[in-house]
Amino acid sequence: YIYNSKYNENVIQTGENMALDISSQAGETWSAAVTLEPHTSLILQEKEKGISVRLNNYRTSKDALWEGADTASEAAALPEMTKKDALAWVYTDYICNPQDQERRTTTIKLTGLSGEPVIKNVTGLEGHYVLPAVSYDAETGSAEITVTSNGYVYFDIAKE
Repeated sequence: YIYNSKYNENVIQTGENMALDISSQAGETWSAAVTLEPHTSLILQEKEKGISVRLNNYRTSKDALWEGADTASEAAALPEMTKKDALAWVYTDYICNPQDQERRTTTIKLTGLSGEPVIKNVTGLEGHYVLPAVSYDAETGSAEITVTSNGYVYFDIAKE
């Protein structure tokens, strides 16, 4: 399990040298490195013939709450919303019309591969992701999996 801990800043974080024992492949060991944009968490779990990936990075824009303010001190000076107005905003804008179309990119680089990996069993938040893409380099035995999404995307990376 790894996550971007900079939840309140626009900072990309990385994780490296994560060993994955692919036991059914005669002791083959893959190593993973990941690049995570803000609000992203990732679980990589070893499976019999590859790994299971559980990615989540859901985020909505709440900029409408801060209209008229460009700094924290300006935001503090904004008039307070009544409870009724706040609930109306949550229902109208946040629940019924979320501003959640922005996509972020997560990359997973695998090394130690003896063949091209295949993406299987993809599921995710409908309309909020592009199918994971694989770029494989047979010479180095590495692959980069790129996922563009906003929300959860679950899939397996399998060795054929």
